[in-house]
Amino acid sequence: MGGEWLQKIECEQASARNVPFTCWHSNSDNIVFPPSVATLPGADNRLIPGQGHVEMAFDERLRRETLALLD
Repeated sequence: MGGEWLQKIECEQASARNVPFTCWHSNSDNIVFPPSVATLPGADNRLIPGQGHVEMAFDERLRRETLALLD
């Protein structure tokens, strides 16, 4: 965290942050760790407590709400 590579990516993607983001994250994600890196400042950050990384892909409520956001 805070390395040159990540700083470069953040700088290049600054303009992309004008697009609204929704970040689904979990306090039990075993891939994206620590949980604090799974959210973006100013995004619609939504916690799905107790679910693993792959498990979130099969969560019916998460899928339904994501599809609703796309409509």
